[in-house]
Amino acid sequence: MTIARRLLPSLRLLAIASCVVGASHSFAAKTYTDNGDGTVTDPTTGLTWMRCAVGQTWNGTTCNGEATLMNWADANAHRTTFAGRNTWRLPTIRELQTIVDTSKTYPSIDGTVFPNAAVFPATALEGERFWYWSSTSSLFTQESQPNTNFAHAVKFAFGDVQYFGTSGNLALRLVTGPTTSALLNVERPDSQYVANNNGTVMHSPTGLMWQRCAMGQTWQLDAQTNAYTCSGTASLLNFAQAKQLADENSFAGYNDWRLPTLDEMLSLVDFKKFDSSLNRMVFPNASNGYFYTNTPIKEPAQAGYYADSSWLVHFWDGSSTGDYFQTNSVRLVRGGIPVDAYNLTVTKTGSGEVTSTTLAGINCGTQCTGTYTSGTQVALVTTNPFATWEGNCQEKNAEGVTYGRQCTVTMSANMAVHVTMSSLPVSAGWNLLGNGRNTTMNVADLIKDPTKVSTVWKFDPDSATWQFYTPSMPAADLATYAASKRYGVLSEIKPGEGFWVNAITAFDLPVPTGAPVTVTAYQEGGTHALKSGWSLIAFGEDRTPQYFNINIGTTAPPTGVIPQNFYTLWAWDSPQGKWYFYAPELDNRGGTHLADHIQANGYLAFGQKKLGQGVGFWVNKR
Repeated sequence: MTIARRLLPSLRLLAIASCVVGASHSFAAKTYTDNGDGTVTDPTTGLTWMRCAVGQTWNGTTCNGEATLMNWADANAHRTTFAGRNTWRLPTIRELQTIVDTSKTYPSIDGTVFPNAAVFPATALEGERFWYWSSTSSLFTQESQPNTNFAHAVKFAFGDVQYFGTSGNLALRLVTGPTTSALLNVERPDSQYVANNNGTVMHSPTGLMWQRCAMGQTWQLDAQTNAYTCSGTASLLNFAQAKQLADENSFAGYNDWRLPTLDEMLSLVDFKKFDSSLNRMVFPNASNGYFYTNTPIKEPAQAGYYADSSWLVHFWDGSSTGDYFQTNSVRLVRGGIPVDAYNLTVTKTGSGEVTSTTLAGINCGTQCTGTYTSGTQVALVTTNPFATWEGNCQEKNAEGVTYGRQCTVTMSANMAVHVTMSSLPVSAGWNLLGNGRNTTMNVADLIKDPTKVSTVWKFDPDSATWQFYTPSMPAADLATYAASKRYGVLSEIKPGEGFWVNAITAFDLPVPTGAPVTVTAYQEGGTHALKSGWSLIAFGEDRTPQYFNINIGTTAPPTGVIPQNFYTLWAWDSPQGKWYFYAPELDNRGGTHLADHIQANGYLAFGQKKLGQGVGFWVNKR
């Protein structure tokens, strides 16, 4: 089941509804997903909302009871477990705005999605009814109330965005979900804007183009600073004049300028600024007064509102209100066709970071979501060079899989990517590891942090010498030092090779995925055929030492006979600081010969321990 509501005009219609109910006349219909547990999910923002206010109870079809009122500190600290989730939190002011419907009043919210949202306790003060807290604090202070703090809130009688004293008692509706959306960021940093010297600017999260000067100001080069600015003072117009000016305006080669909607104008507000909640670098010499939108007042006959008027945004504090004033300022926007915005969801298996610097950016734990406009190319990059990507990557092969550090996604719908990053847990101290995949590991690329790793070592059976690497030395110094000790410089771990890592602290080491090195590769004539003597090796199959012993031979042994294709095999247990030991000769004697030898020497029996990907081991070949 899906439930529709009005949408920020920069977000697209998502055709996932089986029915559409109560869409606003001025906004595209958009659907929530009813999760059937008293919550709904907004597929465009990725946010999941409680359908009932805190204090109310979901009975399967509606919300019973009254909203509980709290001061801001208690509301911001309120945590609960509901519908199997324990990550509920107070929404930011911009998140809370997304469920406002200014086409409705008392309450200004979709009652199908959020039933009984106007039920407040009889003890609620008149000035506190219909108000809901956000988690966004306000920098506003009053000289008459120097010790009073304020936070942003929404009045769901009409949908006003205002600030409210934090000691007040207001209702709260909790949300859970991603916090990485640039569109819903309460701040508006310079990085969100692409400014042009023709007096226009593109706001990346919404895709809207704005005039950098208010009507009445002039975009020109300041001779003293040699920088463009808005000179003059913003004009004060009545609403009819504002609409006519918008209809007739031509600027910077465009003639489709218009008054913004309320949501579009609020998208410019930086809720972490005060005394000018507009980015002054982007909009120089900006007025902090009231600006018109083209979103009409629901009830123009209300006391104090002017007929044939609209919602206003006050750029002194970022608040929105009905038009109490006869004249206000005008800032025009263009983009007659709403710019589509889509979610990119990244899920992750394994250890490693996934990041992107594109627009909203991605910085993943287990899962994260970013919001991007249509056509945006998002480059996802992981710290693991052996990552396996599935989903909407452009680089995918015929099997639909992408290998490597990067996955590129071009946004044209809601998209999803899953990345698997294989890694080995490395303990502090000496670790005997192995590359059991048919992919070479570049040592300097994988081990860069001198605070985590002291040294890395690999044995070369051809020359019976060691190769050495340390991240604490520059390449030239490393070569000089290695030569002085008659070591080789370790640059790569090839498929099938084992290696030692002396770690300063525990960490996860990325390792390759893909086709494994098989046991049979170590047979005579195989790609990794063992030489007589000591070798430090690895393979990618989960096998016992007994299996390895039998299957590196080219002929099957007689029934009941354990072949002796090598003398001994050793693997290291880093946490215990002991060796696992296996000898085919002792095993072939039967009885407790092998177990007795292991016990007498303080070794570890392999038992359930298997050789495989990530396990390096020594083998002494006959």
